[in-house]
Amino acid sequence: MGSVYGARTKVAVTPFNGSTINYGFATNCTAGEQGALGHTLIADVAGLIVYGTSAPKPGRMSKEPEQGVNANTTSFVDWQSIDGAIGAGWKLVKGATLTPKLGRGSRSVRVKAEIAPNLLKVWDMKTEQFNRITAATLAEMGISAYVQADTNNNNVIQGDNKIEGANVFGARSDEGLSVGFIDYQRVDNVPAGWAAYGKTATNDPRVAR
Repeated sequence: MGSVYGARTKVAVTPFNGSTINYGFATNCTAGEQGALGHTLIADVAGLIVYGTSAPKPGRMSKEPEQGVNANTTSFVDWQSIDGAIGAGWKLVKGATLTPKLGRGSRSVRVKAEIAPNLLKVWDMKTEQFNRITAATLAEMGISAYVQADTNNNNVIQGDNKIEGANVFGARSDEGLSVGFIDYQRVDNVPAGWAAYGKTATNDPRVAR
């Protein structure tokens, strides 16, 4: 984000007070603008980085263009930098999205699993699929319904398009059933008749194997 032109830099922010999530994105803000908004270069971020989540999603700030520039500068902001950025002339134009909402429909069950250390993934599973697999079998893979108490957690994500720094797994059964995600601690201990499989993942190239 930033102006629509210019080289883009991969950065991350912490989306809200108490969050354990590093929210990554590409920006063409200047180094000074990145500093004002609390952007951290991806190379300097410790831990997992998620991209494109619908929740959490950081707040967005905007600043009037300088003379000779046609467009406002708009970008995500680290929550710890909001007050300082306001003092520097930025405006908070959209607040942060914190955690996923509870599921509402009868055709699907909103479920969760700890897909990486201290990272809960939330997604919707068709009710028919949930019932065929059974809650007990899903529990053996670390999958359970996403409930009200889970909305108080600060490590929950939904709608991501990439997780950097983690190997994520799903599972398939001999009967043709499948789940998109399982608990990372259950990979070697899935129920009888099931097999875990690795999903496409990217890893931090700075970490030695």
